[in-house]
Amino acid sequence: MRKTPLRRMSRLLLVVVVLSACAPLRTTTPAPPPTATLPLATPMPTRTATDTPLANGAPAPASWTDLSRFAQALRPSTQADLAAARPPLHYQLDIQLDLEARRVTGRAWLHFTNNSAAALTELPLRLYPNLGRSEMVITIQRLMIAGAAVAPRLLAENSAAVASLAEPLAPGKTLELYLEFEARLPNEGGGNYSTFGYAAGVLALAQFYPTAPRIGSAGSDLEIPPLFGDMTTADPGLYDV
Repeated sequence: MRKTPLRRMSRLLLVVVVLSACAPLRTTTPAPPPTATLPLATPMPTRTATDTPLANGAPAPASWTDLSRFAQALRPSTQADLAAARPPLHYQLDIQLDLEARRVTGRAWLHFTNNSAAALTELPLRLYPNLGRSEMVITIQRLMIAGAAVAPRLLAENSAAVASLAEPLAPGKTLELYLEFEARLPNEGGGNYSTFGYAAGVLALAQFYPTAPRIGSAGSDLEIPPLFGDMTTADPGLYDV
């Protein structure tokens, strides 16, 4: 029987398919993604409950002045921002979370610089989760400024604890605070989209620690924000937690 061109083509295709199936499979292994080298964690200085930085003329701990570990975590193009912000707002927080009791207790050391154009005679700390509640959920149990105990007064519906300074803080000058605080987690989220509390099996801890507000040319902003959306105003800062 005479072979037609179509039959010849069919056999040729069959040979090509068989040879392709027998050929070793070549795969391309993708190169692994580049890994970022993160700086090693630097432990916080060992302190006691009565310790306050710069108290009684003591020198500042290295962690306040050596910011190289923060620079290593920034992109090279933004490291100049850190240098321009010296000395920046700096928090050191020692936090304990008790899930069973639904309570947060903490100690905080703040390195605060007056970046406004006028001298400050008082310094507020914002306690935002107290807004819109019948009882306080965040309280400052102890506050020391430059080694001296201070009794702050509550303003703005208990959302601000304002401490009077023994001496005016001139522009560009720095002071240090030590405080102890407690936050009790209610069984409901409250306002601001339930960002603080324990509800539906979710623990939300937005703004659980006292924060230094932004200080502008007209002083500190102690307005009572609405209980929805972004209600906090603060300068960027560095954190050791």
